[in-house]
Amino acid sequence: MFVCVCVCECVCVQVLDPSNDAVQIQQRMLAYSGTAGPLDTWHKRFSRLRRPIDGAGTLADVTAAADDAAGGVLRAKAAVESCRGAADAAQKARVAAERAREYADLARGHAESAARDLLTAKKAEVQAQVFCLYIPLPWTNNTHSYHGMT
Repeated sequence: MFVCVCVCECVCVQVLDPSNDAVQIQQRMLAYSGTAGPLDTWHKRFSRLRRPIDGAGTLADVTAAADDAAGGVLRAKAAVESCRGAADAAQKARVAAERAREYADLARGHAESAARDLLTAKKAEVQAQVFCLYIPLPWTNNTHSYHGMT
């Protein structure tokens, strides 16, 4: 029979007889005491994720606390997924807004060009009207006649 002792690395020890249990317990306790401090320090970096559970209570209390801790982890995981989805949607919205801004700039350029063309056409129309006022009419003898005036 093999017993796997997992602290920081996996060590498999073959148990030949029940008297070896005391030795294995001692080895486990020494291995745990040697790594407990650094492991606890490493876990403290994740203080928001750490949920202490008092193992001295009844089995029902410990089980309820563990269930609550696991439920909290699952709720946090679901919240992360939701945030990830919101971040993806925000990224897509940003890209769409940038594209809309590009189209708006393009439309503004076309509108400015159309306004310049309209202004040029209006100037030409006004100049044509002024030019027509000073052209002498061939059926009159007056070279200074204006349309509508003799």
